[in-house]
Amino acid sequence: MRAGAWGRMAGAAMAAIAAILLLAQLPFDGGAVNGENRAVFRTELPEPLNQANLVDELQALGFSQRLQRVDWNGSVLRVDLKRASGSLEEAFWREDLLGLAQLSFLRSSNVTRLLARLETSEGILIAAADLRRWDPWIKPETLRDWSGIQLGSDRLWQSRLRLVYFRAKPEQKSS
Repeated sequence: MRAGAWGRMAGAAMAAIAAILLLAQLPFDGGAVNGENRAVFRTELPEPLNQANLVDELQALGFSQRLQRVDWNGSVLRVDLKRASGSLEEAFWREDLLGLAQLSFLRSSNVTRLLARLETSEGILIAAADLRRWDPWIKPETLRDWSGIQLGSDRLWQSRLRLVYFRAKPEQKSS
């Protein structure tokens, strides 16, 4: 190569280094808008439910019924709720079941069966539900909103939830 060619390559290399140094000085917000990071694809994988996060996850649900007992055995989550004094309102039982189903099948990856029971304040069993991950209807769309469902009279949902009432069915009040 001739001396002029080496000079041109050295000049181009110096220009590239200068451009890199100048670009490094420019502020870069990483695509943040108003201080929030925005991902193009936001994937939130379900986390395994375990002894370390079980209490926090259940507490975050904010049950309308009192949490009586929790049994975590392998992949089976059993939750016993004790209703407050007074009559059982279906809307509260329905929302508590929905929250438990979302926790078990959408937000965690290792629950295959959910057993939920509701007792009176005297300890008398009122209702029980048995949900399983492999049920064909368990999908994010069907676990989104249950506000129009009447658990006390809807046979389809009673069979889906394997819902059994041991005393009078809950009062149906508008939610």
